[in-house]
Amino acid sequence: MIWERMTIGEPKEYKIINNDQKHLSSPAWTKFGFPAKRVGDDAYRRIDGFASCFNCKSTYSYQSDGSGSTKHLPRHICSKASLSTTVSAANIVEAPIDKFTQPKTASSSIKLSIQDSMKIRDEFTKWFCSSIRSFNMITDPGLKDTLQIIVDMYQKYRGSIDINDVLVSATAISTNVAKLAH
Repeated sequence: MIWERMTIGEPKEYKIINNDQKHLSSPAWTKFGFPAKRVGDDAYRRIDGFASCFNCKSTYSYQSDGSGSTKHLPRHICSKASLSTTVSAANIVEAPIDKFTQPKTASSSIKLSIQDSMKIRDEFTKWFCSSIRSFNMITDPGLKDTLQIIVDMYQKYRGSIDINDVLVSATAISTNVAKLAH
């Protein structure tokens, strides 16, 4: 995550500040603010071009030029969000019963076997070498986020997922870039 890279070693150098516009254009601003860098005692300067989740600190590209770039923010699934225990008319949580009886915890993660870890490592290595990709791509937050979504979907469906349903074509990505930009 961008936020983690910014705060490593200097957690008090950055914080998320509220969008203090009088007329907020999107309900996303209840969960998002702007990342800001410390410039003095209790003074922070907004980092332009980004919006961050108050809860999990996920940071996304954002343009404040009125282009409507907040439309992707409400789709954010907060990795730190716990199941809501407060119920109000505007905030009702509905999900299968096992979602409430088996909460996700760090200890409920399954540890891969050494053989499986090595197999994954080998496949990444072959991919990078055969496609002449940078080895640093393995630490790219976008790759990590995408793989986490795939793992979460596997857990949701509790079974095998067809890889062709996961992978998309270059044309589909290109079309989606244009769609998300609007």
